Amino acid sequence: MRDNPGAGGGWKETSQLLQSGNSLLDGATGGSNCPSSLWSITGGFGGGGGACTAGGAGGGYTGGNTSFTNSPYDSGFGGTSYISSQGIDITEETGLQSNFGDGFVQVYLTEECTCGYDCKVDDLSSDLYHCYCPDDHTLAQDNSTCLGTI
Repeated sequence: MRDNPGAGGGWKETSQLLQSGNSLLDGATGGSNCPSSLWSITGGFGGGGGACTAGGAGGGYTGGNTSFTNSPYDSGFGGTSYISSQGIDITEETGLQSNFGDGFVQVYLTEECTCGYDCKVDDLSSDLYHCYCPDDHTLAQDNSTCLGTI
């Protein structure tokens, strides 16, 4: 088993390395952390690679590469996104403004998350969240633990 951070999952790439993020066609779930890592940090939304000593790479349409070294001061490279012009539905309503420039995704973290794999914040004002597991796992009755083997 390799003890390096995972690459980000892309559109349809596959990897046998547990730390690598899953492709978008395989669910875009984050990779597992290294067994010997100091922190238990899995890859993030969109197929991000799991962390070892260094951070994992970002997911997306094309997943990012891992860092060159496994140092706590390094992280993987970001993935890229793709939007087809055929998939854009433009509606203009009174009071709304159009923006054809860059956009962003805002990620919210919560210290109260007790999920064994990953959690999704449902309500920012009250820190409500729910846990989810990798595709080949099921959520236990405690709504926190993932059951199954990778």
